[in-house]
Amino acid sequence: MDGFDAVACYDGPHALAVADGFAPGRVSDRPHMPGMDGDELARRLRARAGGRAVALVAVTARGDDEARRRTAAGGFRLHCVKPWTRTTCSAWWDSSAVVAADARALGAAG
Repeated sequence: MDGFDAVACYDGPHALAVADGFAPGRVSDRPHMPGMDGDELARRLRARAGGRAVALVAVTARGDDEARRRTAAGGFRLHCVKPWTRTTCSAWWDSSAVVAADARALGAAG
């Protein structure tokens, strides 16, 4: 996306390794990815963020209630059902609303 540094990671362990040196502010994550499920990756990213707001969005083919409950429990602030278009992605990526929601949630939990 324009104006952002982006790193593509194709499995959970690689994403964690990259995040250690990258400190991402926004992360799009597939709940069903190889090496580590996206829910576990989200939990670990939150733990490593040290209270810093990280906007996590789940990008998945599943839009049912159970899938939405699962991603919410995993710490995702937004659940997007594929196909995820460039327009959808840009609206989320450029918006501070998800980051603000994450900061509010962290304040409520803290």
